[in-house]
Amino acid sequence: MGGAVAALLTLRQPESVASLTLLAPGGFAPAINGALLRRYASADDHETMAAVLQAMCGPDHSVDRGGVAALLEARAPAEARAALAAILDVILVDAAGRTQGVLPVDALGALALPITVLWGDADPILPVAQADGLPANVQVRKLSETGHMLVEERPRDVLSAICETIARAG
Repeated sequence: MGGAVAALLTLRQPESVASLTLLAPGGFAPAINGALLRRYASADDHETMAAVLQAMCGPDHSVDRGGVAALLEARAPAEARAALAAILDVILVDAAGRTQGVLPVDALGALALPITVLWGDADPILPVAQADGLPANVQVRKLSETGHMLVEERPRDVLSAICETIARAG
């Protein structure tokens, strides 16, 4: 849930940022699957978390059981799940969870730094069409048969994009 935050911070202090790589960021258009995000935020057992993560991935990705356990351990304190729920209350602007707040995406076009956006074409959280029509200085890569969990599903592609974006910064 950090893409929108990274974009906002960059828009507020662009002189502090050399490059920006966003992974299926929220806030690029109103549509969002808030119901699935709420299930993710409230998941507190292995079976539920594994099912939610699988639902967030592309069709051919298998969820790592060790990763599920590590995520549950990190979220074990009740405050962690409460914090996720509070974040969703800010992001989701309707009770049904189908609409999110929208960032000033056009303002990214005024930034003088390399920007890359990666998006899975099978993203069940944020429609990949939200990556269309971005400002000309934003390089968009759509990853085939990939869902919302880009780091887990396509780690090499994510690392490559980050490194290439940093290299474009000089």
